[in-house]
Amino acid sequence: MFDAVIDDNMFIISIGGAGIPIFLGRFIFTYIICMIIFAVTRNIKQETFSKFFFRQKARTKEEISPNQ
Repeated sequence: MFDAVIDDNMFIISIGGAGIPIFLGRFIFTYIICMIIFAVTRNIKQETFSKFFFRQKARTKEEISPNQ
């Protein structure tokens, strides 16, 4: 995952962008998004959180088509 930070920023820098503002801007943007997600999800019940953010158990072939 971290390689995307390096690759993307190096690409922008290679076409003329300033390095420090790019790294700093992406860090601040990521921090703000993480804080928003934290604020929205911190008061959700565990059952509701699991329902919306995790997959349910995968069904077997027999459960999908029991007659075949």
